[in-house]
Amino acid sequence: MKKIVKVVAILFGIFVLLLVAGTLALKIFFPAEKVKALLLKELTAKLHREVAMDQVSLGLIKGLEIEHLRVSESKTFAQGTFVSVDKLDVRVRLLPLLSKKVEVDTLVLSNPKISVTRAADGKTFNFSDLLGQPGAVPVKVAEADCKGLVPCAYAAPGEPSAGAPPVNLQISKLDIQSGQVHFVDHSPAHQNADIDDLNLKVGGFSLTDFFNASLRAKIQTMGMTVIAQASAKLNLQTSVVQLTNATLTIGESKIEASGQISDYASAAPTVSLTVLLDALTPASFGALAGLPPALSWNGPATGNIDLHGDLAHLDLGGNLHLDNVQLRYGKLFEKPAKAPFSFSFNGNVLKQSTADIHEWGLKLGTLSATGSARVDGLAQKLPSLSLHVVTNEFSTTDLLALLPGMLPPDVSVKGPMKIAADVTGTPASYKATAKVSGQDLIMASGDTFKKPAGMPFEITFNGESVSNGERLNIQSLLLELGRIQMTLSGQSIAQGKDARLTLALHTNDFPLDEVSKISPAAAGYQLSGPGHLDLKIGGFQSAPSIDGTLTLRQASVNSADLKIQPLDAKIHFVTPNTLAATARLTLKTDGQLTTPGIQQTYYSGNAIKLIWNLADLTQDQAHISGTAQFTQGAGVVRNAEQLVKEFKTTGIVLVPFEIIDKVQSMGLLKAGGIPALAGVPFDSLRGDYVFQPGTLQIHAFDLVGHDLSLSTTGSAGMGGTDPSLNLSNQVKLPAGSGGGVGDLFRDDQGRPVIKFAVTGTQAHPSVKLDLGDAGKNAVKKLFQGVDTSNPNQAIQDIGNNLKNLFK
Repeated sequence: MKKIVKVVAILFGIFVLLLVAGTLALKIFFPAEKVKALLLKELTAKLHREVAMDQVSLGLIKGLEIEHLRVSESKTFAQGTFVSVDKLDVRVRLLPLLSKKVEVDTLVLSNPKISVTRAADGKTFNFSDLLGQPGAVPVKVAEADCKGLVPCAYAAPGEPSAGAPPVNLQISKLDIQSGQVHFVDHSPAHQNADIDDLNLKVGGFSLTDFFNASLRAKIQTMGMTVIAQASAKLNLQTSVVQLTNATLTIGESKIEASGQISDYASAAPTVSLTVLLDALTPASFGALAGLPPALSWNGPATGNIDLHGDLAHLDLGGNLHLDNVQLRYGKLFEKPAKAPFSFSFNGNVLKQSTADIHEWGLKLGTLSATGSARVDGLAQKLPSLSLHVVTNEFSTTDLLALLPGMLPPDVSVKGPMKIAADVTGTPASYKATAKVSGQDLIMASGDTFKKPAGMPFEITFNGESVSNGERLNIQSLLLELGRIQMTLSGQSIAQGKDARLTLALHTNDFPLDEVSKISPAAAGYQLSGPGHLDLKIGGFQSAPSIDGTLTLRQASVNSADLKIQPLDAKIHFVTPNTLAATARLTLKTDGQLTTPGIQQTYYSGNAIKLIWNLADLTQDQAHISGTAQFTQGAGVVRNAEQLVKEFKTTGIVLVPFEIIDKVQSMGLLKAGGIPALAGVPFDSLRGDYVFQPGTLQIHAFDLVGHDLSLSTTGSAGMGGTDPSLNLSNQVKLPAGSGGGVGDLFRDDQGRPVIKFAVTGTQAHPSVKLDLGDAGKNAVKKLFQGVDTSNPNQAIQDIGNNLKNLFK
């Protein structure tokens, strides 16, 4: 035992002696100034730049120490400093040198500072001259590897020559402390960046084996502050990086990554990475996020992305959860925090050109959408897209709560809906098919439309958009609402900020009783018979023109106060685009209507026929032009004024009746003994009218009855506050009526005939009786049976005749 201790002591003594001798030899043969001069010479020759340093020391224990090492910009310090290091420590293990191995025990760089500059061409850096190696063989990259998302400028260098053995260099420890990198970008990208607090630790560094590395840095670029941390294992010989944990913290956002990158130095690296989005807030990325100005995002999103494969075939999948994000897009969309909102996908990218999403999913409130997608030509200006989407039966109430500006104020939609759609094409031109179904939807639009739950509802669309949306071709848009089917086809062509329409709409022969189910105005009516509607829509979208025809066959209406026997009608109507943009909606219409009879509270009539051709119909009726003819059999008018008021357009045919009845009710016809017209039955009625703006020309209005007949011609004003009147009228009373005075107006059939004119205005009419024939008859009556040969008797006979005249 003593012998062993003695041997160890001798060996230790020899080691100390050699160490002391080596230290003395280094100081004698390699003094600090000589080492400094040697380093300056070698570094200057290799870098072709000026190199400066302060103190240099070399020792067997502490190794090589260099203080304030600087490397100039190309080519002198007059252009600035490229690299500076406050202190560089290199400690080399001694024993491996005997085996021609260089093992650096420790390499420490304290406070290194690097200034990197990119030139305006975007390709040249201030270190580009340092990368040129005389004799290096240019790397040839296959053309196929230069296509896609990665340009040739980033293609990896060639593999090292097989005949050159790798340098057996090992570094036990590399430590960069508090480094800084200042990057100035003069290219159009202007991606300036500052890296502070750069700390890099490498353990067991080797060019041939795995070694550990950890990094921490603070990066400021494009208005963002990024804290980067990473721990990894690297193998430079096999080009493998194994990330155990990498974290990027950007403002309130935090992103983690782990996995492996293989063959990173080649043109086709492979990856197997998992990226965790612990918190994602676009505001953290500043202008880089590129959010629309109208979009407001408050709160963090979470999710993950998995990447596996290489540039030829990259499998990817992930999800994004925005449940805790409050989103708002102007007045169109508003999602509160805690409302479910997520997106997921699973697919691959092939040859950097095709993205094939086998499955994707979207959840927003009660809406759940799934589908698939494919994009070909990712690097092209106009990649082609194929998208398929199907939703669940979601609640429109919940969805519309997130879309406050989606519907007009007087429109409401409630209940479940389901959507399916397919889109194929490019952003410039694409085709689309879609189906929307909602049998249990409840929809309403003011007092004009209401769809109850349980009524079939389905929209099927097939069309295309071409020339960047300048033209929309609608091959077919089919709306099924109950037993009503509407088919729309045509196109819309953009013209400036407007669009020119060429559309056609047709319905099936739908049962009219479906109308009473969807129209509140018709809810109190029992409708029967078929209807058919054809529309042509033209003009501009801002002021469209509509040319339509409504056809009714054997249609009937029944309600508490109205009964229309089966009628036939063909109604053509036009809203001209030249007028539709004005404040008043105008209408052109022509057609004819026939029915065996109408029973209404204010009117009854049989064998009715109406023919019309009118233009410029407005609410105030002040601009109507055209013609109308009306005939009917037996009937009665009970209240003409109320009838015209409630049925403003069709009631025009009874305007003469209304005017005369109103004049009579004012007592202006009392002198003629004309009774009230309301409630008086008649045998037939005929009207022939010509409409001019502001005036109704009455060519004929003939009411023929047993108890009363009325004939009217002339004109009546339409519109305005007090329309004018200029009517010539003739009333026939029943035979024997009117007493003696009535005898003055009797015709050949013994019926008193009263002729009178109505002038003035409808509020202030004036009546003038035509007494021309009555005067002649009065003279004849006075002298009838008078004995002119006896004057006294003649006076007595005239007196008696006068008494009889006014009985």
